[in-house]
Formats: sequence, C-alpha cells, structure tokens
Amino acid sequence: MRCSPSANNSALEKFDDHLTLAVTSVTNSALSDAQWLQTSMPVKHGGLGIRRVTSLAAPAFLTSAVSTLVLQE
Repeated sequence: MRCSPSANNSALEKFDDHLTLAVTSVTNSALSDAQWLQTSMPVKHGGLGIRRVTSLAAPAFLTSAVSTLVLQE
C-alpha cells in the first residue's frame, strides 16, 4: 500500500472481506454493517481498532510519498 497507488484495487476489498470473516470467526458472531463499522473504530472510542484496508490505502501511499520527498528530488 505504501509503494504504489492502490486505492481502487479490487484486492483491497477482498482483503477486507477476509478480515471480516476472520473477526466473525474469532468472535463467533455474525457482524452487521453497523457492528463492523464499530469494530473499525479506535479502541478509545469503543471499537476493536481493526482498520479497513480500503480506507488506509490512499493515506498510506501519500504519507510514504511525502516522507520521501527529499529523496525523490
């Protein structure tokens, strides 16, 4: 995610789906969409801190690009 722009890659959605299945398996419960949104919230806000890869792809790439700007020049 940090090396190439992958914000619209379909593999990210597949990874999020696998992550959802893993969380439902570990917690032994079926999570609704609202419950999944809560799990992706930070722990201090009542969530589990499990971040969605689709929401992190663009910021991760941009942060990496900005932090290496001096090397790129």
